[in-house]
Amino acid sequence: MLANAPTKFRLSLKSLLIVVLSLLFLLLALGLSWANLSATRDFLTRQLASHAQDAATVLSLQLAPHFTHVDNAAIANNVDALFDSGYYRDIQVSNARGDLMLRKQQPIRVEGVPGWFVDHVNLEAPQGKAEVSTGWRIAGQVSVASHPGLAYRQLWQTALSNFGISLAGWVLASLITFLSVAFALRPLSAMENLARRIAKGEFPRLGKLPRVPELHHIGYALDEMSQSLERMLGEKSHLVANLQKELNHDSVTGLANRRYLVSALDAALSEDEDKSHLLIIGRIEAFTEYNKRIGRDAGDNLLRRIGQIWSEAAKNIAPNGLAARLDGPQFALLLSMPDAASAQQHLRALSEAAELQTSEVNLAIHLGAGFSNQCANASAWLARVDSALRQAETQTPGANVLADSGTPQPRTIHADLAGLLENGHLDLDFQPMFGAADGGIQVQEALARLNFAGERLKVGPWLAEAQMRGLLDRLDRLALQTAAELWEKHMPLEQTISVNVAAASLLHGEAATWLADLPLHTPELRGRLMLELPLDALRLPSLAAPLARLRANGIGLIMDRFTLASDALDLLAELRPDWVKVDAALVRTLEHASGNRLLLGSLCEYARGLKIRTCACGIENEALRAAAKAVGFDALQGHAFGWPAPIAQK
Repeated sequence: MLANAPTKFRLSLKSLLIVVLSLLFLLLALGLSWANLSATRDFLTRQLASHAQDAATVLSLQLAPHFTHVDNAAIANNVDALFDSGYYRDIQVSNARGDLMLRKQQPIRVEGVPGWFVDHVNLEAPQGKAEVSTGWRIAGQVSVASHPGLAYRQLWQTALSNFGISLAGWVLASLITFLSVAFALRPLSAMENLARRIAKGEFPRLGKLPRVPELHHIGYALDEMSQSLERMLGEKSHLVANLQKELNHDSVTGLANRRYLVSALDAALSEDEDKSHLLIIGRIEAFTEYNKRIGRDAGDNLLRRIGQIWSEAAKNIAPNGLAARLDGPQFALLLSMPDAASAQQHLRALSEAAELQTSEVNLAIHLGAGFSNQCANASAWLARVDSALRQAETQTPGANVLADSGTPQPRTIHADLAGLLENGHLDLDFQPMFGAADGGIQVQEALARLNFAGERLKVGPWLAEAQMRGLLDRLDRLALQTAAELWEKHMPLEQTISVNVAAASLLHGEAATWLADLPLHTPELRGRLMLELPLDALRLPSLAAPLARLRANGIGLIMDRFTLASDALDLLAELRPDWVKVDAALVRTLEHASGNRLLLGSLCEYARGLKIRTCACGIENEALRAAAKAVGFDALQGHAFGWPAPIAQK
């Protein structure tokens, strides 16, 4: 967690300003109330002093005749009459020598005023004094202290009035402050949201800029930064696309070039899933003479038309198909193909489509094909297919030949696939993605295996069969469930796992239901489970809504088998997966040309700008590992780190 990340214990700027200004207004209101109360108290003290002095003067005049013969009864009557009015707290009468002759007192009791107020205000009532004279002789002295009860009541009422007015003023001032600050800082939430989205690799605009000058400048700067970053990533995207075209594509047809095809062949031969791959090579007969006779432009147009046919075949026949132009009039097609019967069918269809173009100019195209089985490397595979092509060229125009060697044998497990799934024969191997910087395990990828007749078989060869029988959804659900159980029992809670699933399984069925109920049955796995889907599957518009729901539910996304197709970078920016796994065929180009290092380095920078982590797949040796790390991949995966194995063996 970042040190400056926001926490729930920190006040927002708006709250802080409102609290501080409200406290200032409160202190101001209390200060004004206290000043007014103090002024009132001083005024009442002076009034009490004047009242006491006037009473003492009047009483001394009334008592003067009674001091001639010292009539104590008359003196007491006059004092009682004044004291009984209740306005005086203390009256004292003393003779000329200062001896106390009479004293009347009553305690301070104030009705309707709290005792704590009386104790804290402590209103002192000064004494008024006057001399009693008989002729020219001073016969005595009178001392009078007014009762402060009325003053306390008036002071209490004044305090209540001041408090009410101050409270109302404070509430009104706080409300005005709240509205003013909220209005002034209202754009801050939009600016904060914009900054967070920029940090996530999104580049929206603020829209309406704030009116407050300082915030206006900040908002304008954020908009400028967002536009600049978007422009930089756009330039990086164009750079990656242009480098891909220059380094790995044929300039005439736009298909992959020979160098990229060789990398794809090596990657196909090193795959873990025992898939059968078919390589088809076609060569236009007498193309050199056609070029000389008709012209180079006409020859290039013919190559483009043939290239379009092969490109469409790569998209339609099998997922992740690759069409390439080797050199001159030679084209290649790399496909996942389960058996020889399917291969023969597609060979005939491809030959017929190409023949329509070449026959118009009185040319012929021959096709040779061969499976990858029992080939040690790409050169051996190319040699097998080239031999089949030469054999086709000795036959009639437009002939095609499938090499006999390496033809896949029919599978015998088809009839038992449903039973194996029903009886819990599905197991998982795991292949980690290792951090390029620290070597730590970033993600554990789960690979499905079938336990059959004492063997641990890879499910790749039977995926087509599972899809045809409607078992693919169940296979994915069992893989997810098994991965969750193994994660709970044998892995650290902070470990992230990924499971390969079919796109159709996310739309409806057992797997979709299991994923939707993940917070109920395995809530701890939220944030630790990722789904791997290939680039081609993620193009489906129907996947957008299910993926959004799953990701909102804490399930991550890994874009697998990423290649630099025409729409790949746009799709990457649109989906923003957590990881993108670059296809082994593209990664292996690091071994063939230094320009591809710039290409893949730019791709990593582009993904990093979108806050997407990158993984290089197909790392088979130390040299490729070092090259992938040098160009900036976040993680590496391949046989250089070990083969997939059950979690118990790790």
